[in-house]
Amino acid sequence: MIHLSPGCDAFLQDQVPNGWQDAAGHARRLATRLQYLPWADRVVLLDDFVWGEARRLLSNEEITAVINRQPYTLATSHAILEYATMCSAVITSILMLLEEGGAAEQPEQALALLLSRSAEHQEAALDWIQEGGFERLQTVMARLPGFAFLYLAVYPNDSAESFMARDAFWTAMLGY
Repeated sequence: MIHLSPGCDAFLQDQVPNGWQDAAGHARRLATRLQYLPWADRVVLLDDFVWGEARRLLSNEEITAVINRQPYTLATSHAILEYATMCSAVITSILMLLEEGGAAEQPEQALALLLSRSAEHQEAALDWIQEGGFERLQTVMARLPGFAFLYLAVYPNDSAESFMARDAFWTAMLGY
């Protein structure tokens, strides 16, 4: 099993002060399962995790608010903020544990890097997207409702990521 480094522990304590130990457990277990898998399989397991956490941590009303972009609920729901922070911190920790720095090489990896709370990871994802990968990113996200939902929670504004996530979420859920 992968063990968290002191730096990873400190990161989680900073990002998720009230739930860092649970987040550390999720990161450790997921990193252990993901370490030998290709990115296409990694995102499926991560998708199951983030969608499962949404259903576990959020009410039906909060899930609906995220999907339908209801500004008042998005601005006032502490649970939505905690969900988005915890899931993105866990993804960041997994990327740290798996030593996934540097350039993104495929859309699945770029999806995870873009959700990271690390500027280095986000820059790698943006570089990949600028090289013509936005459509490929959207195609992959359309199979991953959990990722699409987390993007909607992390990007509650009218950004390209938000619009891409909304379309991808409905495509994934409706099976198109």
